[in-house]
Amino acid sequence: MDLRFVPLPAPLPDVASLPDGAVRRVVADQPFSFPCRRCLRDAEPGEPLWLLAYDPFLDEKTIAERNATKVSLDELLRRSDFVSINCPLDDTTRNMISTREFGLMQKHAYFITAARGFIHDEKALEDAIRNKQIAGAGLDVWSKEPPAMDHPLLKFDNVIASPHTAGVTKEARANMGKFAAEQLILTLDGKKPPRMVNPEVWPAYARRFERAFGIRPEG
Repeated sequence: MDLRFVPLPAPLPDVASLPDGAVRRVVADQPFSFPCRRCLRDAEPGEPLWLLAYDPFLDEKTIAERNATKVSLDELLRRSDFVSINCPLDDTTRNMISTREFGLMQKHAYFITAARGFIHDEKALEDAIRNKQIAGAGLDVWSKEPPAMDHPLLKFDNVIASPHTAGVTKEARANMGKFAAEQLILTLDGKKPPRMVNPEVWPAYARRFERAFGIRPEG
């Protein structure tokens, strides 16, 4: 029964989000961190924007505490100016965003993803951009990584792409090592570390620690 930890990322840029996990908690504190209720270009300088969020695992109160309004996926797509995906790839999210979903988005809206390939349908996105159904896209993840140089989506002037490296910043790299070292030191020192992904195993770990060292861990 092992403990697993999730490092918190460095401060994120201002993006919209369909959030999850540690990224969900950090992104929710960032300006424009969920799709905006109005177009950014219509906002007055310094004027706050309304934020929308779709997350099947969080209730309205929790999302409201993170400065957003819980809506359905369809409503989010219809009303948002920026849609960013930040969820894991599994059977429920594979091809979650395809032809139908891109068809719901506004023509001035942008699609952004820093999650995993296969969550959005690349051919459907290509068609949506070519047919001017949406304004453009920012892509950090691909069904095949890195994408081929002749990938159709790389031919659009209104697509910004990176090879799954958007989070590789100097600050993120430094924090990854720092958080890992801090959590290791706390664990070996008999203290409960932060950012545990599976906190349910802590009691069993604490009992094993006590048997081995004669000290019950804190927390």
